Amino acid sequence: MLATRRGLNLRSLNVEFDMGRGPGPHDVHILTISTTDQVVVVEEPNIPHDWVATLGTGYIDTRFVKCVTGLIAKFEKKATELGVQV
Repeated sequence: MLATRRGLNLRSLNVEFDMGRGPGPHDVHILTISTTDQVVVVEEPNIPHDWVATLGTGYIDTRFVKCVTGLIAKFEKKATELGVQV
């Protein structure tokens, strides 16, 4: 939803939790946002589990929202620097 509000093309994005890690449980999660061709990749490697534990309940922790908002801004900046249209 945040990416849509910022006008990003959702078809060109990949969003993954704990990419390359085995099955949990994990105390700290990694959130990766990338273009489908992996030209632009950003990640936040230190997301506490309690920030995402409630995602399926309809409640989203505001700390997680702030983290994702910052990561999307970082993604947009990196894409612009690389000349990639997202």
